[in-house]
Amino acid sequence: MNRTEKSEGFQGQVQYVIPRPVLSSTAQHILVSGLYPTDIGCYPQARQHYRQREQGAEQNILIVCMSGQGWFEIDGRRKPLRRNQALLVPRDKPHAYGASQRDPWTIQWVHFTGEDAAYYLTLLRGGFTLNIHPDLTPKIDQLFGEVYEALASGFSQQNIICAAQIVRHILGTLFFNNKAFSPNTKAARFRNLENVLRFMKKNINTTLTISEMAEQAGLSPPHFSRLFSQQAGVPPMEYFIHMKIQRACRFLTLTPLSIKEISSRLGYSDQYYFSRIFHKVMGIPPATYRRNQSG
Repeated sequence: MNRTEKSEGFQGQVQYVIPRPVLSSTAQHILVSGLYPTDIGCYPQARQHYRQREQGAEQNILIVCMSGQGWFEIDGRRKPLRRNQALLVPRDKPHAYGASQRDPWTIQWVHFTGEDAAYYLTLLRGGFTLNIHPDLTPKIDQLFGEVYEALASGFSQQNIICAAQIVRHILGTLFFNNKAFSPNTKAARFRNLENVLRFMKKNINTTLTISEMAEQAGLSPPHFSRLFSQQAGVPPMEYFIHMKIQRACRFLTLTPLSIKEISSRLGYSDQYYFSRIFHKVMGIPPATYRRNQSG
């Protein structure tokens, strides 16, 4: 490491290293063993930040670039890491990373391990990065802050359990509630379908065709159906039906509207057909669902 480069010691940095003896006694807890942090922190505007691990780390490493930019090198290939991107480095994987000299990054980072940790790596399908929707960045920042708050008063079992649950929430948010990433699609093939989802929601009271949805995405119907299914996990028409049934559940729970009125508001001219669709999705008829929600 060049004498001007440093692995930590940045103004305003936050860093918690959980003592290993404490971890060894807490890691077997049922709420911790699946996934838990060992080290976590924030390096703001980390000029000259550099880290190299020729043998890799004992844990998986998540780095979220909040602003600025930097780079990482894995398997002999150097790539940039920019704002609204996250890097996930597998345990025992040799690597290096550092901040840009011109525009040094601010990063939130966590070392984590546990029985479930490796699963998140499989979602990247051989890659190491994922994009983060800009709307999600404040939430990720808030969640890291909640971990710091949990650990600030000490490394009690209660605090470590709390931190472990929040780190799981961070990963769940990045991988499963992130409009810029789909765990079912390689990053290079990902396409943001947010405008199509808005189109579905806007037209929830009508009937839509695959061609109309595909037109919103600027794709051919076959390509759109294949891509949507890969990213959402279900075909587009099934997704649209689920969206309608979700709205129907709200109507049944929160309004006195009749089943006929609800079916009409959701684009079904035949209330009996609507009831069959509802039963297929929810496992019970709409009238039974309404009765079960009472009280």
